[in-house]
Amino acid sequence: MLEKGWLRNAYNLYDVNGNQILEAKRSVLEPSGPQSRDAQGNEVLRAESKNPAELRSDCDLFDCRSGSKLAVLGNNTQSWEISSADNRTLATVEDSQTRVQAIRRFLRYSIGPLGLLNSLLSVLPRKYTIENAEGDQIGSLRKGFSLRTRYDIELDLDAYGKELILASVVATRYKALV
Repeated sequence: MLEKGWLRNAYNLYDVNGNQILEAKRSVLEPSGPQSRDAQGNEVLRAESKNPAELRSDCDLFDCRSGSKLAVLGNNTQSWEISSADNRTLATVEDSQTRVQAIRRFLRYSIGPLGLLNSLLSVLPRKYTIENAEGDQIGSLRKGFSLRTRYDIELDLDAYGKELILASVVATRYKALV
């Protein structure tokens, strides 16, 4: 399960037993991008935007210990493509509710009644599919009706690069700010 914090812009990833295994957060004082820490507080992953001025820009995912690039996250308006450091496509995370997503994107920076409509749409259920490079579904990301952003993640245990895909899914949710 992936859950967004109530008071700060942070996501926590939990295993099936409810144990926290990863935290992703961004500090205003850290221009390098979102930092991810394991359960012991060690920095493990760092996302660096290719265009820091744009929240939904493509980004690279780095290993904090070695400094090596692990993945490239490419964003088009309907999906995120997850590629390995050598640009081999691993997976695509695609929003299965394109109409609602298009309305939310249009209303994202609205104020007044339109801004309120965007806030109301954010509590609606959401579903994303995770597909491998061949287009076969290997998982899903689901958000139920809730005031708090909480996703249930299902990923095929036999999926190639499943750990990197899971870490990238966390980064895409953080970058999308949904």
